[in-house]
Amino acid sequence: MYNLIITNPQNNGQKATTVAYYLKYKYLGHIIISDFFRKTCKRNIVLTQIPYFYKKKKELFTEMFNAVHFLRPHLVNYWKNSATNGFSIYKEIDGYKYCIPMMYNYKCNNNNVKDKIVIGYYNSIYRGTKEWFKQFVKDNEAYIDNIYILGEQIRECPSFIYTTDKDEFFSNITHFVYPMSTSFVDPWPTTLEEAVRCNKQIIILPSNRNWHDGIDDICSCIRYHTSLNLDKYYDNTNCSINMFDLTKYYDTLLFDNNFEYKIDRTKYKSFNEWCSEWC
Repeated sequence: MYNLIITNPQNNGQKATTVAYYLKYKYLGHIIISDFFRKTCKRNIVLTQIPYFYKKKKELFTEMFNAVHFLRPHLVNYWKNSATNGFSIYKEIDGYKYCIPMMYNYKCNNNNVKDKIVIGYYNSIYRGTKEWFKQFVKDNEAYIDNIYILGEQIRECPSFIYTTDKDEFFSNITHFVYPMSTSFVDPWPTTLEEAVRCNKQIIILPSNRNWHDGIDDICSCIRYHTSLNLDKYYDNTNCSINMFDLTKYYDTLLFDNNFEYKIDRTKYKSFNEWCSEWC
């Protein structure tokens, strides 16, 4: 039995929670979800990457010490079993012991938006890309029929359709816009993975950054736009992310490796190279 630890076990859409519940229902009887360490489990895996989580946890130090900890880059040396779900972050930061990609299978209904241009954007304060997205909309407003916002509401733009329902969001958009943040390092942007799995047109707004993260990892696997291009359609149905054998991978992770996985830092130049071996 594996104990997946998250700060809020309620399934309300956070990245760690989404993947935790995916694994729980995929492997019934082998996974539990909680917000504390357990002695009776084969392994404790801390999926949350929020630093204040540890300030509240003083019990069961042995279990905490031996757990697998998914950590942000600036916390990588806090625990011996440090892990990231991002390939590029793992390659660039030697302090990570494990690279454990945490992808999951997600599909949405595609509502009747074929003859429209409906833009989707995931808004989060810590990425610092909201103004950039608003400028993108302003530059392309003549071509856009509707705009959906997931995450945090953009109150100064009341015409944007706001929803907290991920299924509603992805079912109603045709294009997903994702600016490359110049301040936040994201090992694995789950909403971008979800957009790829729903085969939305991906628009990556590039920036001059001195690092690579999960955005670059996903981009290595797909064809994408860097602006609103109405003349090209990119079909990513058969990209390595969508063809990835999740069952084979998670069976190996859970039943053969005790929730430990390492990717050869020197063998693979891109996430797509590694991902393709599991297709």
